[in-house]
Amino acid sequence: MHEAPGAQHQVDRFLRWAAAAPPSGATDELIDPDFSLDVVGRTPLSGHYASLAAFVSVLRPLAMNRIASIDWTIVTTLRTPGIIATQLMIKAVTRSGATYNPRGALSTLLLEFRLERVVRARFWPDTEQ
Repeated sequence: MHEAPGAQHQVDRFLRWAAAAPPSGATDELIDPDFSLDVVGRTPLSGHYASLAAFVSVLRPLAMNRIASIDWTIVTTLRTPGIIATQLMIKAVTRSGATYNPRGALSTLLLEFRLERVVRARFWPDTEQ
């Protein structure tokens, strides 16, 4: 793997897609129909989301029910053919006003691609919560 500043755009597009209902057509362009996501760790939303439908109808609404605002900073992005690995700092405010990740711990996101679309995502959120 090597440092890949150009891959930051792909990561940012994925994160923006994941954080909010995307405009029509954005999913087809960015996400493979066989998409799956693993949230690794012991957070309330950790688990295996085996399909795009599971992500869109279960994980995203549950997360958005808790999160009032979210922002991220991409710290490092590495790329090898078909894979982008990213360390990022996520900060959020819950609907109850609590700050998520106040100390700025890093999370890791691994994206696997098939024909330029994300087919699998694995996410290791910071575990200081």
